[in-house]
Formats: sequence, C-alpha cells, structure tokens
Amino acid sequence: MARFTEKILRERPYLAPIKDYFAIPYAIEDAIFVAALKGVCEPDPPFSAGVNAQRLVEAAYQSARTGTAVQIKN
Repeated sequence: MARFTEKILRERPYLAPIKDYFAIPYAIEDAIFVAALKGVCEPDPPFSAGVNAQRLVEAAYQSARTGTAVQIKN
C-alpha cells in the first residue's frame, strides 16, 4: 500500500490531503471527480470513455432483445 500511495501522490499531488483514505474503496475516484469539477485536473477517465461504455451497454441490451450480434461504432 505504501508503494501505491507514493505512486499516486507522485502522479496526482492534489490528492495529498486525502492520502489517509486511499484504502477506502472509491476514495481516490471520488477525489479525482471532485478535483476535476474544481478544475484542478482533467476528468479520469475522460468523458469519451464513459460514452464508449454507454454505447457498449446499449449494444448489449439491443443484442439481448433481438438475439443478434450488434456492431459497435466508435
């Protein structure tokens, strides 16, 4: 955990105030989200990753409804 904390703080120094909470699930993700809202960093993952994930989910639902393969467009 110490090496993980060191690496995260080197890459994202703005997370230093919450370093004691890194072991709590989703604490880092939540902190990055809040930092991105404040303009301290870029969203991680980027918005495009969320769009691609949603396309994948929609294609899976369509495939399940129709019983056919669905091509995913990027």
